[in-house]
Order: sequence, then structure tokens, then C-alpha cells
Amino acid sequence: MPPLPPDLSIVLVSWNARPLTVAALRSIVEHVQRISYEIIMVDNGSGDGSPAAVKREFPWVTLIENGDNLGFSKASNQGLRVARGRYLLLLNTDTLQTGNALGESVHYMDEHRDVGVLGIRHLNADAARSIQPSCFAFPSAWRDIAGVWLRSRR
Repeated sequence: MPPLPPDLSIVLVSWNARPLTVAALRSIVEHVQRISYEIIMVDNGSGDGSPAAVKREFPWVTLIENGDNLGFSKASNQGLRVARGRYLLLLNTDTLQTGNALGESVHYMDEHRDVGVLGIRHLNADAARSIQPSCFAFPSAWRDIAGVWLRSRR
């Protein structure tokens, strides 16, 4: 019998971001609870030792090493192609987990089968933990015209 797929596949794309990548991976290990997950890191030809650091500290992470920087989209697609999780997450390497948001997101999705995509609140690292915008209104011609008009009035 084949093993059950993980609840969540986390895909990170890295390019010369070893300290950020290692911190992001450590925060996942420290904070994600009550779900199974796999991490797939796609390295875009980093020259800063990122792949070696990941192999050394996180040998269980699936590592895809590109010889060159293929860009975020191509590298993300490489990671998504090997992902086995019930849910997929593209996570930036400069993201730190401060709680079990990923585990809670999986539980939310399991309880709300009518939801196809989930976005979570992003907080900045400032003292106030201010909200970092991560989404915007869907573009429309009317909204764009109104925006230009309002900016011109200022």
C-alpha cells in the first residue's frame, strides 16, 4: 500500500538567500504542528552555499538544484511538479512562521470543502506587527480610471 500523501507541500524558491532560507525552514520545523508536510526547495543556481546548508541541516528536504537562475515561475513549477501534498503552498524564503498558521490553514481547508484557495494574514517584523498587504482588489478598467483620477487630484 503506498504511503498517504502529506497534508501540505511547501515549495520554496531560493537564489542566493542562504540565511533567509535556513531561517524560514527552521521556523517551519519549530511552528508547524498537527499536520504532515513535505518541503521542496528549488535553488536557482545560488553561489552562497544555500544547497549545502539545506542538505546539512535539513537532509529530509527535497532539494532541486538548478545550474542557473530560471526565475521564480519556472522554479515554482519544478517544485509543484514533484509535490505530493493534498494542499500546495508557495512560500517565500523571507517568510518566518510565528505560530501554527500553516497547520490551522490545512484544518480550515479540510473543514470548508467549498473553499479552493486560501490566503492568510501577513505581519511585518516591526514592533507593532503591522499588517503587510498580500492581496489587492481584482483589476478593472473603472477602478484603474478612478485611481488615476484620484491620484491626479492630490
